[in-house]
This record gives sequence, structure tokens and C-alpha cells, in this order.
Amino acid sequence: MEISRDGIKKYFKDKTNIAVFIILLAVCIYAIIVRFKNIGVLSYWGDDGQTFLGTYGILNYGFPKLPSGSIFYHTIFHFYLRVIPSLIFGINEVALRFPSAFFGTLMVPLIFIFIKDLLKNKYIALAVSIIASFNAWQIEFSREIRYYSEYQFFYLLSIYLFYRGFFKDEKKFRIAALVFIFLTTLLNEIGFTLILIFIPLLIYKRFKGFFRKDIIISFFIVVAMIAGEMLQRELFWKVGMGFYATNVSSSITNPVLRILSKYFAPYSPFYHRIFKVMFPNMYNFVLYGVILIAIYLFLPWIRSKYEDFIDIYSSPNGKYSIKFPFNLFFLYFLFYSNTVFEGFGFVTGQQRYIYEVNPVFIAIYCYVIFDIVRLLALGISTLYKTLRNKNLKNQVIKNEENYIHKKNRFCCYTFKSIYLIAAALIIIFTLNWANPINNFKIVYRKNGDPVASVFAPSSTFTFHHDAKTPGQYIYEHKKAGDIVIATDLLNPYGYTRQIDYWLWTAGYDTWQPYVYKDGNTYDEFYGVPVIRDIYQLFKILNENSDKNIWLITSNSIRVPSHITPDVAEFINSQQTYKKVTGLDGVCSAYLFPATNNKTREFFFEPLPEEIVNVKISNNNPFVIDFTDKKNQQYFNFGWSQIESLGTWADRKYSILFLKINDKKDYEIKLSARTLFLPENAQEMQVIFNNKEIGSINFKDSEMHEYSFNVSSELVKTDTSNIMEFNYKYQFSPFTLGLSADTRNLSVFVSNIMITAK
Repeated sequence: MEISRDGIKKYFKDKTNIAVFIILLAVCIYAIIVRFKNIGVLSYWGDDGQTFLGTYGILNYGFPKLPSGSIFYHTIFHFYLRVIPSLIFGINEVALRFPSAFFGTLMVPLIFIFIKDLLKNKYIALAVSIIASFNAWQIEFSREIRYYSEYQFFYLLSIYLFYRGFFKDEKKFRIAALVFIFLTTLLNEIGFTLILIFIPLLIYKRFKGFFRKDIIISFFIVVAMIAGEMLQRELFWKVGMGFYATNVSSSITNPVLRILSKYFAPYSPFYHRIFKVMFPNMYNFVLYGVILIAIYLFLPWIRSKYEDFIDIYSSPNGKYSIKFPFNLFFLYFLFYSNTVFEGFGFVTGQQRYIYEVNPVFIAIYCYVIFDIVRLLALGISTLYKTLRNKNLKNQVIKNEENYIHKKNRFCCYTFKSIYLIAAALIIIFTLNWANPINNFKIVYRKNGDPVASVFAPSSTFTFHHDAKTPGQYIYEHKKAGDIVIATDLLNPYGYTRQIDYWLWTAGYDTWQPYVYKDGNTYDEFYGVPVIRDIYQLFKILNENSDKNIWLITSNSIRVPSHITPDVAEFINSQQTYKKVTGLDGVCSAYLFPATNNKTREFFFEPLPEEIVNVKISNNNPFVIDFTDKKNQQYFNFGWSQIESLGTWADRKYSILFLKINDKKDYEIKLSARTLFLPENAQEMQVIFNNKEIGSINFKDSEMHEYSFNVSSELVKTDTSNIMEFNYKYQFSPFTLGLSADTRNLSVFVSNIMITAK
């Protein structure tokens, strides 16, 4: 449609155009309702806290500066999109979700315009828009605080502008296309896959048409954008690098290979197979719909007149010509170029990283159904004509005009039925995921209510977490000088406005928002210490007994890969200190009130069988053998399983409880080694009954014997003695390229020998 007064008048002279417009308007109104209603009800969850921190930094400094002092470049543009809503509504759930709902709504008319322009079929475009408006995944992500919705909109808008500017040679769209490609990559680094659309442009334009000055310049501009952003990421990013860790052995020193390994990994088919999990019926149509392209190559008479065909072979004399439907190929290319390319990316398999192509997936699905029905109608019409013509050979046509009228009426009804049948099939196969009744369950969801994990930002989410209730309670009741410990690094801060320690005692997996400094681990968002084990938690509680200590828990308390069972068990046992629990029944606020005592006296309470009974007679040394599996019962506090040559410490601390009967001076000899890195040499501190008796600075990875003295004044005979080992670092053999062992390990001990002096 021409965008002018005359063009608009001409367009609306067609009654079908009026009907399509009214339906599309109604669909957009529905999209507004299910995307905007109640967007301020749910708590921050998942990675929402990153969006809060980035936007909060911009409001305070003009750029996304974090409390740690680092600049948050990751997905930087989506922070700026939230500035104006935050200035209007305040920085809260409504303001931070507003852009997602806004662009999620705009995506509905955008996909209509794009598909109508590409496929020359307003009915298919309308069907795609309706499904996109009603699709549960689209609604869920349009109500999220993160960048998914706007990234999808900018991604599709970039492709549409590129299509108009370079495929259709409308020069006024070219600069806009390049600008939006740049903005899309600032929304998410995955946006650099947009460079792949130059491949179908090469096919469409062919060699001579592609290698023109304007196209080549545009290509190198996009290459420069991507290269510049990658270089900026390597040189300046300090936060948000978790999914860009080196993915090769430490023995490979080539800098180019090490950089490339951050972006590419062995192929995973997850990103196209996930659509089969989410939309199985639709996926089958999309998967087998590629057969249509193959059929079109060799059967010219069944081709749709609306298709834009590309010659892939023409004989010199013009007798033979093989063509394929470029519009359909273009949609398939957009879908598979993203799903396949991202399968090589070094990121965790989560469907949120392929969300941007969901409307393309829907468009292919709708087109395939429409075309299957069209081919059936074409077959019926052809068969009718054949039988009718055969019958006419044996009859005299008495009323030729009446015959032509009936034939035309039959053809008209046949082809009109295409849209009714196609619409019915589309409804049947999408009802589970585009149901207006079920959609309002999303709209009226409350904190703690179940969610469909397949449509959630993470496949591990089964209910909506509630950081809001305990977070607001802490904010309203905390005083100056209080300490706040959080098991969720990101979301509580939006409510508490304070985090002093991050409690995370299990593995980091691929997400590594921390740095080593001065022998301790600090997170990169707030610059606060990370509590890595129960021993460190006890230490914080005991050494700050004169202060109120708030502890806000999250769903991580139930996830062993986040919070180890010993820490979770300890926290859950402190019910007397619990102040409030969220509507999800999980996230809670605990208050350990200040006391006048020097310590809160939190520590391990070993069972009798976990205490080593040290027996020394006739001055013979007592040996604790770390290779004897019968001794495993003694190694329950910071030790791993016993191996043939010894036992690894798998925490930043290890503890042995010793029962000693004689109050004497003792010598302790320790045989140990460690994983050695010259730039991060391991250190170990040895403490006996709260008194340091020595330390080790490891110089290599070989086994050595180290000696320490314990004076009689430190020895207790009426209760067990505590021998502690504190370590500076933990390393994983896997990350060091030494083996497939993914455990975080500290020091390896073969035996400890205790001798009375």
C-alpha cells in the first residue's frame, strides 16, 4: 500500500482490505491488553536484576555503572530503553517491563507488514500476526524485564529494512537498515548473526548484482560494526563475560584461537530441536515444508503466482529453467541460519537465545499450511477440468455460457475455500500455544504461581520466585551498619538496595561473575565478597556478632548446584530467625540480631565417629592416612572422596577434629601438593584451635612434606581439637585443561603425621 492519502483511499476501497485492517486492529488491541495488564505485579526474577542495575546506573551516572564501579556493557542498549519509563513511573517493575510490552505489541503489526511484503499474501500475514499476538511464548517474553522482546522487534525490523533497501533496491531504507543492525547488536551480541543476510542477498542478486559499490560498502560497514564490538568486548568488558570464557586447553597459547574459542564450540542441535519440544505440530509442518521448495524446482505448473522465484539453472536456448521460491527460502534461511549458527555458540542451551526467530517460525508454518491447501485446491480444480473436458467430447454443449459460468463459480469457491481450510488447520494445530483463555492465566499470575518452564526465561523455572516480599521487608526494617547477605546475586538489590555478601557455595558453571583479589573471591556486580562455603558463613556470623545480619534466600536454597546441602540445611534449621517468607513459599528474610557476645558460636558439631582419636605410645608417630578408605568418616568437612594416592580438599577450607589425651607439645608433618599456576600460586594457612601455627606457599605441583609445631597450651584434652586448613584458591582441572575433572579443588593430601615431643 502506498503511504499517501490517495494510496490509503485506494487501499480501503477493497472490502477485504477493510476486513483485514479491522481484524488486525482487534488483534493489536488484544496484544496490548495481554502484554500491559498487571505488568507491575510480579517480582524481579531470573536475570531481571541485571536490567535493574544497568538502568539504575544510567539514572545515577548517565551510563550503566555498577556498584562495583565497572561499566555494564552487556546488552547496554536495553538499559537506555528503560530510562524514560523509569523517569515517569520510577525505577520499578512497571517501568522496567514497559519497553518489553511496548515492543512486544509493535511486533504484531511489524510481522504483518513484513510477511505481507515478502509473500505478497495478506491472509498469511494476518494469520501470522494473530498467532504472534496470541502465542504464549510471545506474551510471556513481552512481560519480562529483560531484552528479549525488544531484541526480537529490532532484529525483525532490521531484516525488513534490509529487505526493502537491498533486495527491493529502495535506497531510502538502506541507511536505516544499517542503523538498526547496529542497535540490534547493542541489544544482544547474538545480533551479529544479521551479517548472514548478505548470503541470500548474494543468491538473489547473483554475482554481478551483489558486487556493487553500495552493497560492498554496506557489507564492510556491518563487518566493522561487529569487529569493533568484539574488540571492545575483549578490551573493556569486566562484567557479563560469563558466556565468553576461553573454551580451549591452557596448552593452546595462540591468541586468535583463544579468542575464537569464546564464541564457538562443538555444534549442538538444541536451538532448532527446542521448537519441536515447544510446538511439536508446528515444527513438523516447518520441517517437512522444505519439500515444497524441492517440488517447485521441477514442477512449474504448481508454482504460486505470488512467489518471487529465482533461477538457479537456465539452459542457453531457454528450454530448461529450474527455479525455487525465494520468499519461502528466505524465511527458511532466517530460521535455520540462526538455529544452526547459535548451535556453535559457547552458551548454555536455553530457548531464550533463539526467541527472536519465533515469528519467522510461525510465518513458515502458516505459509506451508496455506500452500498445502492451495495445492490440494489446485489438484481438485485440475481434476475437475480434466473430467469436465473429457465429458464434453461426448456431448454437445447446449449452453456454453452457462458452462463457463459454472466452471468459474466452481474455481472461485474452490480457491476461496483455501483460506477457510487453512485457517481451520492453523487453529487446530496452535490451540495449545495460542489460546486466548489460557493467556489470561499469564496476565493474572501472582508471585509463587506455577509457570510453564518451556516458555520461561530459564527451563529450570517452574514457579515465579518472590524476591519482593522479603526484599521489601529488609529495606523497611534494616538500620545503618546492618549487613545483608543474599543467595541471589541479582534480584534482591532492587528491593533491599544493599548487598554486602553473596552466598554461593556450589559451582559457578559457565557463569563466572567474580574475580580473585587478595586471596578472596569478589563478585563483579557489587564488588562484595563471595561466601563460598559454610565455614566462611560461620566466620561472617561469628565475627560480626555486634551487628544485625540479614540473610535473604532465593530458590537457590533448593538447588544443590547453587547452595550446597550443608549450607541449605543450616539455613533451614534457623527458623527462629526467620522474619518473613515470600508468596512463593521459598524466598525468605532472616535476621540474626546483634548480641553482646564476642561470637554467635556457630560452628560444626561433629559426630563421635567423625573425630580422629589420636593415640601416641612410646613416642611412635600417629598417622592419618588419606589413602585409606576406612578413614572417609573423618573427612566430611571440606574434603572430597578418598583416592588411591590421597584426598583433595574441595572447599576453601578443610577441617579435622582430633581427640588428644595428653597435653604435650606436638609436631605435625603434612605431605601435600596442589594444582599449580605461577600467576596464581596456591597458599595454605594451618590453624589449630583458632591459632595459626604456620602457612605454606606452594612453589610447584610436586608432593612435599611440611612441618608445623603445636604448643601444649593450645591442646585441649576435655574436648575435641580443631585443625583447620584455609586455602587461597580453588581450581578446576577441567578449566586448566589438565583433565575432565570439573571439581573445584584446593590441596591434595596423602597423610598427616603427629609426633609428641
